[in-house]
Amino acid sequence: MASLLVNPNDIRSLLAGTISGDTVDTQVNLLAGYVSDLARTYCGQQFLQGTYQEQYRGNGGVALVINQQPITAVTYLSVNNCSIAACPQDANGAYLVNSCGYGFSGSELFLYGGQTFCRSDRPNVFVNYTAGYATVDNLPRDLYVALVSEAVWIYSELKRLGKLTDRFTEAGTEQYKIVDI
Repeated sequence: MASLLVNPNDIRSLLAGTISGDTVDTQVNLLAGYVSDLARTYCGQQFLQGTYQEQYRGNGGVALVINQQPITAVTYLSVNNCSIAACPQDANGAYLVNSCGYGFSGSELFLYGGQTFCRSDRPNVFVNYTAGYATVDNLPRDLYVALVSEAVWIYSELKRLGKLTDRFTEAGTEQYKIVDI
């Protein structure tokens, strides 16, 4: 299983007072893994830092969005089998855009000096890079809160399975089981 994107203790703290029993730790840990995998699948991101070797079809432009983000380092880039060096940077880390080479920001690679990611029907851009957040603590807060909230919601819904629920209508009260929905 991949690394958890949420700390199970954060899920437990939101469930405080509503959870009990010997299987709680197992359930919370399974939920933490489930919502982590759910986020990775839905977003197509790994989120935590890793190294990647990928190939893309050039788009004819000077910018190319790659799969993982944020990019933290690029160790190799080639277009049409021609290696491209990193663009020089000034003392503040800004790219010297009048020079030739590549740069990156967020999830994008940029080419400077008149170079482009030549359009192709087949993969012609090869890149080795490192991307992702160093730790769970570095994840965007909105993502982290959404994952913890999803785990708490799933836990609350699981507790309702097989129980009768009341639905109030103009004609009276209807009862149904969650499994009937």
